[in-house]
Parts: sequence; structure tokens; C-alpha cells
Amino acid sequence: MSLKKLFNPKSIAIIGASNEKRSVGKALMDNIMPLKDKVLIYPVNIKRKNISGLKAYKSVLDIDKKVDLAVVAIRASIVPVIMQEIAQAGIKNVVIISAGFSEVGKEGEVLLEKVKKIAIENNIRIMGPNCLGFMVPCLNLNVSFASRSAGCGNVALISQSGALCTSLLDWSEKNDIGFSKFISIGSMIDINFSDLIEFLENDSSTKAIVLYMESLSNKDKFMEVVKRVGQKKPIFVLKSGRSKAGASAAKSHTGSLAGNAEAFDALFKQCGVTSLDSIEDLFNSLIIHASQKEIGKKLAVITNAGGPGVITTDLLAAKGVSLVTLKKEIINKFNQVLPATWSHANPIDVIGDADPERIKKAIDVCLAEKSIESILLLITPQAMTNAKKIAEDIVATKISKNKFIFVSLIGGTDLEEAKKILRKAKIPVFDTPREAVDSFILATNDISLAKKKDIRVRLKKKKIQEIIDKVRADKRKNLNELEAKELLSAAGLGLVNSSIARSAKEAGVIASKTREKLAMKILSPDILHKTDVGGVVLNIAGKNEAIGAYNKIIRSVRAKKKKAKIDGVIIEPMSKKGIELILGFSLDPVLGPVIMLGRGGVEVELYKDVTFLVPPFEYGDVERAIGITKAYKLLKGYRGIEGADIEKLIQIIYSLEILVKEFHEIKELDINPLVAKGREFLIIDAKVVLE
Repeated sequence: MSLKKLFNPKSIAIIGASNEKRSVGKALMDNIMPLKDKVLIYPVNIKRKNISGLKAYKSVLDIDKKVDLAVVAIRASIVPVIMQEIAQAGIKNVVIISAGFSEVGKEGEVLLEKVKKIAIENNIRIMGPNCLGFMVPCLNLNVSFASRSAGCGNVALISQSGALCTSLLDWSEKNDIGFSKFISIGSMIDINFSDLIEFLENDSSTKAIVLYMESLSNKDKFMEVVKRVGQKKPIFVLKSGRSKAGASAAKSHTGSLAGNAEAFDALFKQCGVTSLDSIEDLFNSLIIHASQKEIGKKLAVITNAGGPGVITTDLLAAKGVSLVTLKKEIINKFNQVLPATWSHANPIDVIGDADPERIKKAIDVCLAEKSIESILLLITPQAMTNAKKIAEDIVATKISKNKFIFVSLIGGTDLEEAKKILRKAKIPVFDTPREAVDSFILATNDISLAKKKDIRVRLKKKKIQEIIDKVRADKRKNLNELEAKELLSAAGLGLVNSSIARSAKEAGVIASKTREKLAMKILSPDILHKTDVGGVVLNIAGKNEAIGAYNKIIRSVRAKKKKAKIDGVIIEPMSKKGIELILGFSLDPVLGPVIMLGRGGVEVELYKDVTFLVPPFEYGDVERAIGITKAYKLLKGYRGIEGADIEKLIQIIYSLEILVKEFHEIKELDINPLVAKGREFLIIDAKVVLE
């Protein structure tokens, strides 16, 4: 159902409206009353006959006209009853301000389920509960209990935190930042990020979308919508709750490394969303997009002080950004308007004695130059500096749509008036070069989606299911190493070359059949980290060493893991020299399966050279994920080290995606190491845990 009437209602019922000062009901009425000549307002209060000069109703059922939107601000315990009345009245859009639902425990969860049931049965859309409300500033519509209204602008804000919304309102007023939509969505009982982003897709007043996210519902819908909308309008997200708490309980390396932060970062990269690290980033993204200008990557820096110019260059270089190289023709143009002592390079240092006229001429040269798309002006308050006049000149300058100017005024009191002038004119202005650079990087972030390519993989599903069923029949969750390897090999994740010995004599027989040096490892579903219990012996040569190694492993394991079920000892050739990788997945509580790939071996947790993918993904996502690891250089071939078939590795990762998609019984797995050499990928050690 469309959200159009939610955000542009012609009639609103305020349930819980009040005349009491400092009450939510009073704040809601005060904020909506400026629209009383354009919107029909119906206060609902069982005890009052008149609120804010308007007739009050005991129930929405007493209102004899159609109501587009109901706003509920009453005790949580009676919200289900009110929702029944809203349903009977035929109201299809509801904002529930009230708190006291799932955030207070089981009792609140029961209330929440009742509300959801009524909404689903009656096709009602709900924003909230536990939210501030929303604003459409360009319509002067404020359906919230905030203490002030947002200004009109071109950026939509969607936040799960009402408190952050109020802070942003205070900050935005000081910085002359406006919003197309200002939305607090609270607990997302119904309307969620995907719904709102999809609504904003065709909203002509919205040029960019900024999210503050604590949790996410329906990951697949979010990915689908954001990938589409993000190609039309930039989307920024500040994700909180990125803690790895709980990862320590995971039993595989993948579980211990794949926390919420990495999983969400992977998701955002795949969707073409720009991830923000802090509230400062959120503020800065709002500032730079308030200009309504195209922001090109080809940057020139103009400065009246050498030090800040050098600092800015360093900051940009650290982010991989180079300044435009000035050609001879443009240098000659600068020579005509600047003193002989100017820097003759980018940053363009116009020297500390520059007056507003000199700075204006330098800006004009940059604006006329096709090779320059964006201009960062750095100003420090020196003797000849008239910051106010500089600001006025910038505002008066005719700037084409494909040119972008932003400013860093580095100082305090002497620059405040200039900042106000620039803010009012929607020219982005920052206190420090770092803020300006960080904002520019965010605004010019590459959000192109990954290329697509069909990859066909085949799994031996019958074999995989047989292994799972056998483990289930034994009432186990952990597969032993041999079972894990057989399952993963059947899924196309690599080759296996293992034998099993159930006695010292069998170990000797197996060893006598080869001249290769061998590795021997304990086989037990109860032992995931074998080296910790003395369950691994390497470089074994011949029958006698194999017998001794078998006995040594069994003694050590019995001493350190007395209750462990021992199925034998795995014997396999020592792995050929190759590139050790780790490949696996774990279940994120919000996003579901998260695949991990990177440099493997015993140092995996020390180096943490890993990358993550959230299914579903495209061919280009896998390419990009592999490419950002340090292991990528090894895979391409490095200093005499034979590389690996990256196309084959991509195919293996796709096989893993299909495996976790089709066999939901698998909770987590990892292969460490997966040894890569040419087209061969050998599974040396593996762990698989079932639900």
C-alpha cells in the first residue's frame, strides 16, 4: 500500500491529544496546528471536550469524516483497543508514538503482537511504535512531539533513534541544513527502511538519503530496494550496535571473526551504500549534500596558508585521492592574477596576504577550467583576510551546476559571520580540513554496483544430505573432520586426500603404502581445535613413525579431553606448498549467512586478512571481495610463488553460497586451510556445525 497519504494527509486524528503543558499530546497538537487551515485536525481525548481551540472526540469512531492518518500517543496497554477502533473507522495509516512494547520485555511483546495482528488483518500501515514521529518540512507538516521543526531541504533522514533526531534538529538549525523528509521509525513494527527508501525513490524533493540504523528487518528486500534506488540517489548509513559480543561463543574461526560490523559493512558495499563511521560523518554528509550540486572528483584546493594546504593534501592522499595536476595553460592564467610567489601547483597557495579580490580571481580561474570539477577553499584569519567579504563574493558568484565549491574556515570568532553567510546560501562550510576532506570522500564514494556474470555450479545434494542425516541420527551437531571434508568436497569446495586409521596397526599399514611424508590428526566430533589437545603430528615418514604418532595422539587427547568421542586418526599427505586460504560462513543473527574468505593457516586470527560477502551476491562482488585482501597478490602470483586460478576460487565461493542456501541445517563451517595451487584447491582441515 502506498505511503502517499501518510506523508501528505488531508485529515489527522491525534489520539491522546492534550492541553497539558510539557505533555506529548500537547506537543503533537502544537506542531500540527500551523496546518489547521489546510488539514482537518481531530483531537481525540476521552476526558476533554476542547483541545487547542478544536472540538475533541472521545473516540475516532465519533469522527464523522474520513481520516487519513491517526497518531497514537497513549499508554501502551490500551493501544490494542485503540487499534481496533482505528480499524473499525477505516483508517489506513497510523503513527504510534507510544513506548512500552518489545523494549520492556514479554508483556510488551504480547501487546506488540496484538497490534501487528490487527494491522495485518485490516491492511493498516504503522510507523513506530516508540518513535518521535515524522516531518515533511517543505509542506510545513510536523507530525512529531519534537520541540522544533526542521527546515526545508533536499536530504531525507530516516532514524531509529528519536533522541538522535532531536539532536539533529538542534544541529541543523545552527547549520542551516534542511530536510525533504525527517522520519523517526522507532521499532519498525511494520514500516521499515526498505518501505521508506522505496517511497523516496520517486520523491522529487529528495536528492539524497541518510539512515541511522540500529537493526534491520527483511535483509533481502533491503538489498533489492537499495541497489535500485542507490543508483538514482546516494544513500548513506550510520549503523550502530556493531559489537562483536557473542562472536566469542561461535565454535569456528568464521564465527569468531564475522561480527555484526563486518557483516553489515559487506552488505553495504554490495548494495552501493556509503557506510558512515560516526555522528560527525552523518553531520558532514548532510552538510555537503545540502548544496544541491553535482560533486565531481577532480579537485583543486585554494588556500591562503601553506600549512593547511599541505595537511589537506596529506589527508586526501591517505584516502587515495590525488589533486588535479595544473597544466601549463592554467598556470599561465594564475600567473596573471596571483603574485609571483604563489605555489605554481595544486594546492594553489595564494599567499597569506591575499585579499578577497585575489581569492575571487583564483576561484574564477578554477571555475573556468574544464579539468577542475570541485574546489575546496581553505581560509585562515590573517591580517589581510576579510572572511565576510570572501563569503559574500562566493555567494554572489554564478556557479554552474557541474561545479562544486566547499569551504573550510579554520579558526574561531573572526570567522563566524562568514560561516553564517555561507550556510544560509547552502555553501558547505567546515571548521577543519579533515572534516572537509572526509565529507568530500563520502560524497564522491564509488557506489557502482558489481558486474553480473552467470556462474554454474553443481552440488552432489544426495551425498550431502546422507552425511547430514547420519550425523543427525547420531544426535550430534559437530561433524568429525572426515565427514566435514566429504560434505564440502561433495559441494564442490575442494579436493580431499584422506585415509582413516582406527588402530596403531592400521596407521602403520597406511603409512607403509607411500613414500610421501604424512600428517596425522585426531578424528573427533567433539574436538574442533586439534592442536590445542595435541591432536596433530606432522612430517611422519614410514610405518614405525606412524605407529608412534598414532599412540602419541591418542594419549594426549585422552589426557586433555577425557569425554571426547574418538573415531580414529586421519592420515593424509603433507600438503603441497601453496597459498593457504580460509573459507567459511557463519549465521549472523540479523543478516543470516555471511561468507568469509581470506588468508588462512594458523595465523588467521593474528593477521585478520579476511573479507566478507552477504548472499545473494554478484560475480563482481566476489571479485571485489577477493581483490581487497592481501592474499590477492599471492593468488595472482608473487615473487616466484605460483598463483591460483581465481576464476575457480570464485566458482568455489558460489558453490558455498548454494550450499548454505539449500541446506539450512548447516549453522557454520570453515575450511582452514584451503590450499590453493594453480587450478587445484585442497581441503586440509574443515569444521562443520549443524543447527
